[in-house]
Amino acid sequence: KVTKVVESFSNLLNTWVAPVGVSKIKVVTKHAGNTRFIGSNFIDTFGNMYRWGNNNQGQVGDGTIVGKSSPVAVLGGIKFSPNVTLAFGTNYFLGIGTNGQAYGWGDNDAGILGVGDSVSRSSPVAVVGSVGTFAHIYRNSGSSFGLTENGKLYAWGSNIDYALGDGTDVFKASPVEVATTLRFSRLSMGYHFTGGSNIALTSSGAAYAWGDNNSGQLGVGDLVRRSSPVAVLGGLTFTKVIMQIPSGGSGASCFGLTTSGAMYAWGWNGSGELGLGDVDNRSSPVAVLGGLTFKDFFTDDHYGTSGVFAITEDGTAYSWGDSTGGKLGLGDLIPRSSPVLVLGGLKFKRIEILAYAVVGRTTGDLLYYWGADQDGTLDPFGATSRSSPIAVPGGVECSWVRMIDSNAVLFSGPSGNLYSWGTNTQGQLGVGGNASRSTPTLVIGNSGTVMGDTISSLAIEVTPGDSYTILLSDAMSKFGDTPLGLGVDNITIEYDI
Repeated sequence: KVTKVVESFSNLLNTWVAPVGVSKIKVVTKHAGNTRFIGSNFIDTFGNMYRWGNNNQGQVGDGTIVGKSSPVAVLGGIKFSPNVTLAFGTNYFLGIGTNGQAYGWGDNDAGILGVGDSVSRSSPVAVVGSVGTFAHIYRNSGSSFGLTENGKLYAWGSNIDYALGDGTDVFKASPVEVATTLRFSRLSMGYHFTGGSNIALTSSGAAYAWGDNNSGQLGVGDLVRRSSPVAVLGGLTFTKVIMQIPSGGSGASCFGLTTSGAMYAWGWNGSGELGLGDVDNRSSPVAVLGGLTFKDFFTDDHYGTSGVFAITEDGTAYSWGDSTGGKLGLGDLIPRSSPVLVLGGLKFKRIEILAYAVVGRTTGDLLYYWGADQDGTLDPFGATSRSSPIAVPGGVECSWVRMIDSNAVLFSGPSGNLYSWGTNTQGQLGVGGNASRSTPTLVIGNSGTVMGDTISSLAIEVTPGDSYTILLSDAMSKFGDTPLGLGVDNITIEYDI
């Protein structure tokens, strides 16, 4: 008699042993559509990209420099994949087609688009060079990076503080290979505020860093810049790393989550954001206080503030660092230098930090808000700041949530509809016109577009008795060495015995 076995996994890091007699399995993945999208854009069921908002440099990609207050199609007939990391700045965008070709459009200062020159574009142009198929695109401080499917890392654009890691400080308008024989699985550059500090993980979870090091953010034991990747001290194995610029800081902070669930931090520590009980900088990794085991963590790696949130396996949230506007959710405006339990007893899947405001998606897929409302548009009840979570009105279940900018939020409902609220001075909400919204509003022209959870399956051959690592994260998830896609929430393994 044949019995079908189904095993489910949802932890960030898991181990699975192939049973005796089992040589082939089916891995079914579930991940949130457009997981890494940040900004006013979405991809429909057919791979067409739509964008809206400010367009002064052609960053919408519709062939004009006229702003759009509702979604318009990006030109070129390119089919984009929602399951890769894309990159964009205030005035430009980089995306990857389903064929692995990278495209750039918008502002092209210092050659950040990678198209061979510094001329801006108002519609997509292919990134030049025969560098293979890109799996992910990243950007930082005027620099761009492309990670190929086989783990090679290429860089182009500004090379301030040796940001490109190619051994020089000369800007490049087309991709050059980062000076290393290492193969990487993911990269963190702390968005564009770190002035050229970068950190990447190999497929085994080893961390390497390069670029600026003025506050010890490279984690190599000193403050000396590096022009190519060097190993972060400590020999730790990470599942996730993030580098960010702190508010009011002159350097950068770096955070890493190990395979055992311990958090480590190093670099700038002016607001206690390292979680080490003081405000002293560190030039090598130190364990965050409290001895807690975390499933995931979140920082503002986009808008340059210094609050940190981490969630345990059951979704319990802790926070530390800067508390401007009450954004730590602790009932006051007092900064913390070690983890403290967020008020309200809520369980979270994800937390987004929007400069000084915070939006959290609970395990029940509802949204909560707290922190400082910069211009009176984010808080649904009109308060300028809140120091503990409140429910966002409407009760719309959320399949994913991301910020549009420092004071606007975009999220997807269960049917795939997009909603947004907050500041709308440049039409960034996509709801038509420039009037801001204080409660979630349906994005125009987005009725039932597939933006929610995506289910896919993959047949994988295994060796009976062998152990396989399962990594589930908002970066590339893997079963052993097999990529599973981006933003996988959980998987099931099915096989017959």
